[in-house]
Amino acid sequence: MKVTGNKWFPLAAAILVVAIIAFFLLSRMNEDSKLPVEGDAPAFSLQNTEGETITLDNTAGKARLIYFFFAHCPDVCLPTNAMLSKVQEELKERGVFGDEAILMSVTFDPERDTADYLKEYMSNMNADATGWHYLRSDDVDYVRSVAESYGVTVIPVEDGTNFIHANLYTLVDGDGKIRKVYSPNVVFRESSPVPADELINEIVQDMVSLTK
Repeated sequence: MKVTGNKWFPLAAAILVVAIIAFFLLSRMNEDSKLPVEGDAPAFSLQNTEGETITLDNTAGKARLIYFFFAHCPDVCLPTNAMLSKVQEELKERGVFGDEAILMSVTFDPERDTADYLKEYMSNMNADATGWHYLRSDDVDYVRSVAESYGVTVIPVEDGTNFIHANLYTLVDGDGKIRKVYSPNVVFRESSPVPADELINEIVQDMVSLTK
């Protein structure tokens, strides 16, 4: 007796191959749409300008952009926080600011950057406290150790009135994973190939991608 069922085998095999390729391409697309996990974000417990405790745990579920600075900085900190003002406005336009994405500016010079001083600084930055926390700790050693854990080494100079420090933004997802580190300094260099608006747009896009 002659077997004729095998005539369907090439068609079935072709369908299976197409399905595998489609699955592979779709998987690659999904992977490319997500930022890689770069490790766990170091935990911290700091206070905002109202004295409320802010931690990674009590802000879980939100995309968080963290910046370590000092408010008396004579150079890069001011324009770097000013960039965050633009990030804030873009996040508001996207409808995710506060509820799904927040900003954190953490001072490592709390002796001078008191809560009242930071409130004035926030006003100059047009910072909206519903989604942009300015944070500090009375324990100088503690907050500098937190900065160090995020790759921001702080070196006092000029009798402690100025600091050498890394100037970085760290993007943390809602699960407390570091997803990306940005260097705003690239936009402050002469003949920089990266305009400020381009970096701001990149940051906003990345933060929004973590809210989906």
